[in-house]
Amino acid sequence: MIDLFPTPLFKFDVPGSTNLNKEIIDYILEQEKLKTTTEAFSLKGRNGWHSKDDLAELDTEWSQHLRYIIIDTLKACVGEMGWGDQIKPYGLDDFRIKCWAMVMRTGDYSTPHTHPGCDFSGVYYLQVPDMPDMEGNICFMDPRGGARGSRTFGSNQHVFKPVESEGYIFPNWLDHYVQCHFTEGTRISLSWNIVLPDEPAQENKGSK
Repeated sequence: MIDLFPTPLFKFDVPGSTNLNKEIIDYILEQEKLKTTTEAFSLKGRNGWHSKDDLAELDTEWSQHLRYIIIDTLKACVGEMGWGDQIKPYGLDDFRIKCWAMVMRTGDYSTPHTHPGCDFSGVYYLQVPDMPDMEGNICFMDPRGGARGSRTFGSNQHVFKPVESEGYIFPNWLDHYVQCHFTEGTRISLSWNIVLPDEPAQENKGSK
């Protein structure tokens, strides 16, 4: 049997990130208090909040650290795909990244969606309340449109429980959503879109 059209999903973790996570959470919740106006996009419910998408572009130490994590993790992922050498020469300033926070409280969820206009997307969990198995999970849907209507090769979805200081990187076109959680507590995650450089790397451009 030849298994056609595999879809890559990469799991990663960030050891020793407790202090980093707290710094980011403090900033996010402070921005929420300021009632910064943003679009909700796929976020639904009455208690959630979607931040601006500039979290990896701020002039703070934690923001630069976050940018490094996003890019370093991406390089490791595409390395597993066999074409890491193509982006290895690029530094922090060579990638276009939009990163935002999703604050989800009791009754909040996100609808199925993709992330158009980029090459890869990612999610990272800053804070996760103690939730039952079928609450607050991220769900990735079968991208094969034809299989979704097939009786013999029916589609499936893969459900992953969020864990603090862990995350996933996936193709931007992969449909996904977040289950509603009814447990008391705040689920805070970061999401991002990243565009790979399309110009030859220049010596000493960017940093790592």
